[in-house]
Amino acid sequence: MFKTRNYKKFMLFWKVPRYEFRYPKSPLATLLGCAMRRKVVDGEEINTFENALSRYLGVRHVLLTPSGRMAFYLIMKAMGIEPGDEVILPAFTFPAIPNMCHIAGVKSVFVDVNIHTLNIDPSLVEDAISSRTKAVVVNHMFGEPADVGAISDICKKHNIDIIEDCAHALGSEYMGRKTGTFGKASLFSFSMTKNINTLGGGFIATDEDVIIERVKTELSRYKPPNRLELLRRAIKFEYLRMITSKPFFSLLIFPLIRRRRLAEGTNMLDEADSYEHKLMDGLPEECKTRFSNYQAVMGIEQLKRIDDYIDARNRSAALMRKILGQGDMGFQHGLPGSKSALQSFPVMSRNKESLATRLVMSGIDFRETDMRNCAAMGLFGKKACPNAERVEDSIIYLPIFGRHNSSYMRRLRNLVNRT
Repeated sequence: MFKTRNYKKFMLFWKVPRYEFRYPKSPLATLLGCAMRRKVVDGEEINTFENALSRYLGVRHVLLTPSGRMAFYLIMKAMGIEPGDEVILPAFTFPAIPNMCHIAGVKSVFVDVNIHTLNIDPSLVEDAISSRTKAVVVNHMFGEPADVGAISDICKKHNIDIIEDCAHALGSEYMGRKTGTFGKASLFSFSMTKNINTLGGGFIATDEDVIIERVKTELSRYKPPNRLELLRRAIKFEYLRMITSKPFFSLLIFPLIRRRRLAEGTNMLDEADSYEHKLMDGLPEECKTRFSNYQAVMGIEQLKRIDDYIDARNRSAALMRKILGQGDMGFQHGLPGSKSALQSFPVMSRNKESLATRLVMSGIDFRETDMRNCAAMGLFGKKACPNAERVEDSIIYLPIFGRHNSSYMRRLRNLVNRT
């Protein structure tokens, strides 16, 4: 009895970080290994990774890109979407996506989201279509598949294309098929918080020969990746993994987070995570770089285990919903027959500030959303989208892990009891 009680106290000492950095090796060691083979920038692993992704999704072509947002830009250009054309977007999305439309001279037409799935509402899409509409962007928010079947029927009726935004959704499934296989082309992301993290980068998936050839031609003009930049990213990864390790985070970082939250209502890690949302008129030069062989090496290792990882996160999420369902939070809901990649675990609360304080008092760090109601930002025009506004105002990301964490589950129960 004494040992059990002490063990529980010991487990409750560990605080819960917002991230799980799951690359099984050291990115610095992987970079060193590539450097010793002189395969940091170019190498055979690039083709190996592209072919593995193609087989995994069941598409004819995959092409690695500098980032997910650049993948979207390249898709639009390759599809012949021109200045003055319109693209329909979900209002609740990452602002870099409508920003890419702006850079391409394309008008973003926003459609509100379904309050339950947090994805674009199919019942509102048809009213947004005009004679200038060239595509509908279907975003699988946080890895939860959108109703791409209903939207596909609408697009076929009006002879317009679907572009799938799968930045969160590598490994998600809709009606037994992987997301990213329903549209003309799809974009994916490998940034730091994604289910596969290659320190940035992304890819395009398509069955269209013309699209892939046009993108290849454009990418051939881009400069090779900078080795020092890759080193900087690897060091940043190692730093973040260190400060979110149990002893370091619990002893040094979390006390600072708690003090800042209680004193100022802010979180210092949110500042480090923040993305400056500003309108760009042209592509920054740093966007015009190719995907490196070093990043491909990292991706190959993680792709081997992605389905096991996603299944484990779904098991954790099911337990979290069971515990939190007794409280005052709302969840994102999936469609029948779908499988989420669970890139994040969002919860909605009518009193977000109170929830944030309760989380910190329960020893749990969390993330504010980096998604926005882009229809209300003023950067891309303004349109009333009440569901997107409500989601942005109420959403918080809870930590989600690919392994069972009994200490975390105990803290969630304590959180519910604080309601």
